[in-house]
This record gives sequence, C-alpha cells and structure tokens, in this order.
Amino acid sequence: MLPYRLSLIGLGIFAVLTAISILFQAKGISFLLNQAIFEQTELADLSTAFRWLILILAVRGLAQFFYQLTANRLGSRIVNKIRVESLKIILPLMVVRDGSLTTGGASTLFTDKLDALKTYYAQYLAQLILAAVIPLLVLFVIFPLDWITALVFLLTAPLIPLFMILIGTQTKKATEYRWGYLSRLADHFADHIRGMEVLKQFNQSQNGLDAIERVSTRYAKMTMEILKVTFISALALELLTTLSTAVVAVEIGLRLLASRLDFETAFFILLIAPEFYLPLRLLGLRFHAGIQGRTAAIELFELLNDETSTNADDLSNTQSPDLQPPFHLTVNQVSFSYIDEEREILTDISLELAPKTLTALIGRSGSGKSTLAKLLLRFLQPQSGSILMNNLPIEAIPLNRWYEWVSWMGQKTFYTEGTIRETLLFANPKATEADLSDVLDRVYLLEKTNRLAIGLDTLMEEFGQNFSGGEIQRLQLARVLISPAPILILDEPTSQLDPDLERLFIQELAKLKQKKTILLIAHRLQTVMQADQILVLEKGRVQEQGTHANLMALQGRYAQMVATYHQLR
Repeated sequence: MLPYRLSLIGLGIFAVLTAISILFQAKGISFLLNQAIFEQTELADLSTAFRWLILILAVRGLAQFFYQLTANRLGSRIVNKIRVESLKIILPLMVVRDGSLTTGGASTLFTDKLDALKTYYAQYLAQLILAAVIPLLVLFVIFPLDWITALVFLLTAPLIPLFMILIGTQTKKATEYRWGYLSRLADHFADHIRGMEVLKQFNQSQNGLDAIERVSTRYAKMTMEILKVTFISALALELLTTLSTAVVAVEIGLRLLASRLDFETAFFILLIAPEFYLPLRLLGLRFHAGIQGRTAAIELFELLNDETSTNADDLSNTQSPDLQPPFHLTVNQVSFSYIDEEREILTDISLELAPKTLTALIGRSGSGKSTLAKLLLRFLQPQSGSILMNNLPIEAIPLNRWYEWVSWMGQKTFYTEGTIRETLLFANPKATEADLSDVLDRVYLLEKTNRLAIGLDTLMEEFGQNFSGGEIQRLQLARVLISPAPILILDEPTSQLDPDLERLFIQELAKLKQKKTILLIAHRLQTVMQADQILVLEKGRVQEQGTHANLMALQGRYAQMVATYHQLR
C-alpha cells in the first residue's frame, strides 16, 4: 500500500509544481512585455528576468513529464497487481463455475478491460487531480487581483463537469453493452478456433470466417457510435472553453480600455484564463476513458464478489485438511446431467478407488466415462451424491492442493510451448536430470532425444511438427509418469500408440499402480484386462463391475465385448 500512497503524494507534489510554474510563467511573460513595451526597459536589463522565465519553463516541463511518468507507473502497478491477484482467484474457479465466466470472457477481462482500467488510473484519475489543483490555485491567486474575473471563472467552470455528466449518461449503457459484446465476440472467436479442425473436415471454414467477420463488423460499428458521441462532446467542450475564455478576454479588454485595470495584471489574467480551463477540458476529453475503466472495474469486482468466487476463495485461503496418503477415493451415488441434455449422463454411480489399484472404465461412447473423470478432476460438480477422499468431501479440499494430488492425461494431446525439458518439468519442477532420462527411457523416447543436436533443450515446434503424433503422446505419458501426484486419471492414453508400444505401456501401468491410484478410461480391452476392477458403463449406469475373470464368468455385456474384440483381431 505504501508505494501507491507515495505515488499519489508524488502526483500531488508534481501537480502543485505544475500549477505554480503556470502562474509564474504567466507572471513572467506579462512582466517582460509590460517592461519592454510600456516601461521602455532595455532588453539587456531584462536578461535576468528572461533567465528566470526559461528556468520556470524548464520546471513546468519537468513537472509535467514526471507527473505523467508517475501516473503511468502507478496505473501499471495497480493494474498488474489486480491482474495477478485476480488470476490467482478466478482462473482456478473457471473449472467449477457454471459457465458465467467463459474462456473468451476471461481473456477480454484480463487484457482489454484491465488495460482500460490502467487508462483510467494513468489518464483520467491523473487528469482529475490536475483539474482539482490547477483551477483552485489559479482562483486563489486571481481573487485578490480581480474578483470579477474570478467570478466569471466560478460561474463558467462548473459547466464543463455538467457536460461530462450528460455525456456519461448517454454513453454509460452503450459502453457496458459494448464490453459485454466484446466478451461474446471473444467467445465466438474461441469457439471457431477450437472447432476449426471440424469445420475444415466439413468444408465449412469459410462460413466460420464469414461469421467472425460479421460479428467483428458489428462490434466496429458499435465502437464508432460511441466514438461519435465522444467526438461531438469534445467539440462541445472546446466551444464551451473557447467561449468562456472569450468572455474573460472581453471583460478584461473593456476594463483595460476604461483604465480600470493595468496592462500587466490584465495580460497576466488573459494568459492564465486558458490555463484555468485547460485541465477541465482535458478531463472532459478523457471522461470516456474514465467510463470504460469504471465499467471494467465494476465487472471485475462483481465477479470477485460473486458468491461462488467468495466461497472458493475462502476454501483456497484455508489450511489444507490433514489428509495423508494413502488416499482412498469414494464415489457415492453420484448423478449428473448437462444443462442442454434431457437425460442424465450419470445416474447413481458408486465406486471405490482404493490406494495402489488400477480401475478401468469401459463402455460405448456417450456412456458417461469422460464425465465421471471430469467430476473426479473437479471440472464439474455432481448434482447429487458425493465424492469423498479419505471420508472427506473433496469440496472441502482447496483446488490448488487437489491438483497437487491428482494428475490427468486427457484424450487430446496437450503440451506446453518450449523445450522437451520444460515440458517434463511442467509436471515435476523438482525432477533431476536422471529422472528425466529415466522417464524418457520408459516411454522409448530417450534414443530419439539423444540423437537430437541439443537433446532435452530441443524446442518443440508449433503443433509439434518436429514430432510424430505417437511421439507427442509418449511425451505426454512421460509427463504423467514423472508427476509426483499419487492419483492418476488416464483418458484413452493409448489411442495413438501402435500395438507393440501399447503392450509396453500396459507393463508400465502394472509397475505404476504399485505407487499410485489409477483410473483408466479405455476402448481397447487389451489395456484393461489386467485391472484390479473393471466398471462397464451403459447409459450412465454401472451395468457390471468386477475383475476380468469375474466379468467373463457372468457372460454379460463385458464378455460380449471381449468376444467381439477377439473376433476383430
């Protein structure tokens, strides 16, 4: 808090220095002209006054420079602090929220909208301080010199804030709608990017691009409508300040002609009049930035104050429950359905994941296997039933702690941008060079890595173009194997492996389950036959459960799947 307070004090000091230098600048110019024209003073005798004027101009320039520098740095520090702290709170919650904060919404919130908040601090708030300090100091000096001009200042200056309020009422709702539309535009764009592969497969990529262009054009038109109001209001403010300055010039000129005011005082007031209105006019020009910044701040703080965010924040700030391995997971009569689905995806699912065991989930596509994995990963929340870890509801465990204990490998290959080393250290930052070599050997990538010119420091190209699909998946498996998390969830880990590598991976699983609790989702029955328990899901329910031998003895659905599997081999 102290650095921010020092910055605000610095802004106040530089604002006062700017105001004082403006007054002395006007006084110096009026003094020099009066001496040179009316007093007939030689220019050589005015050299000292000229030097003082140059010094005053330098002080004003430096004060304004450091004022804006301090304002920019203050805005950057505040917004960066808000961005970092908000990300710590909100991003972990995106996996448990009801969809009110989408990927596109989050991207615009933490980029464009927080940039608008930075502009609010660095420009609008900074100009607000100048608009308060400079006119007050000018009035303080002008009142003893000429109360009539001071009265004109007092009567005309409030018109500028009045115009700003009128502008705000006209553009506030439009700005809020524009920000909301920007979030929807980002979501629309993100959805098309994620679905581009599918669009290309069905030759619909151009239609997708046309749709993005349409919504982008609408957003541009919306922005131009707001800017049109802003430009018109800027013109009105220019006219208002010009007319106000003209009123001051006329009343001073009339009194100067009537010899009721001396030239030096009259010229000083005439020079100071534009400086009096300038901060107010600039505040009006930056009022639009203030509206955008306030709108972004309101949206962010409302999100942070949301009940879900508050509850999860409380959980993340509490101490982790006293849970120690081995961990025992229990799924107790869990049901779940998506909002847009008429039927339940999962119905009364119950199962036990005992420590150091391998549990396999099999079933047709759409039977709920991946949904159950998402529930265990806390990407979703069950609508009924409970999931317990060592008899403690998993909702009571902070998310950051939960993801230290649970490791996951999804169906789609994912890797971080960077080198092979960085990709592996992403899962276990404490891994040694020997650990990295060992895990690469276990997934049969060590030989390839050793052949590379710079080995583990080889940069993975975009989309992994310098690796095959199978090699990327093996690299992902290596990252899972090197993770210290005691619970491992695998969703189709062998989908891109050839049969030989698949058999070797099954052997690796047998070693791995001696250390970890593993949940395996698979279509290839060869992968699941050695599991400690197999669950057959059918239409969201556990139809059969047991070991391979027990299920074969039942001669039910699992036995039919195995018979079909052997026929197709």
